[in-house]
Amino acid sequence: MLNDKWNEISKFDDAQDSPGFLLWKMHLIWRRLVEKVLNQCDLTHPQFVVLVTIAYLAQNKSNVTQVELANHVSLDVNTISQILKGLENKGFIKRLARNGNNKAKYPKLTEIGYSTFKQAIKLVEDVDQQFFNSLNTKDLQLFKTSMLTLIEKDK
Repeated sequence: MLNDKWNEISKFDDAQDSPGFLLWKMHLIWRRLVEKVLNQCDLTHPQFVVLVTIAYLAQNKSNVTQVELANHVSLDVNTISQILKGLENKGFIKRLARNGNNKAKYPKLTEIGYSTFKQAIKLVEDVDQQFFNSLNTKDLQLFKTSMLTLIEKDK
C-alpha cells in the first residue's frame, strides 16, 4: 500500500517530531483527566469553560453577552448558545432578557451554578497542578509563554 518512504511523504521522520501530533496527544491525556473530575459536578468540559468564563467576565461587567463569551473562549456564538442552554437546563445559569428582548439574553450564575463553579474550578486546577507538575517553574513559564504566542497569532 505505501510504496513511498515515510520521509518522502512527511516532513517528520518520527511522529514524536511533529509538534501538532504531540499537542494532540498531550491534549487528549489532559482532557481525559479534566473530564473525569468534571463528572463529579455534572459538567462537560465545554460547559465548565463557559461557566467559569461567565464568572470570570462578570467580575468586571455585570451583563456578559454571548459574543463576549464566544470571543473569550474562541468558540462561535451558536456553540456558546447551545452550551448555555445545557447549563440553563441543569439549573447552573439563568438567562435574563436584555431590555425586554427575549432574543438577547445575559447569562447569570444561579446559586447552584456558583457553588458548582467553585467546586469545579478547584478540581480542574488540582488536575492542572498534577498534570504540569513534571515541568519545573521555568519550563512551565516557557510553555505558557509559547502557548500565548500561538494564541495571539490566531487573533
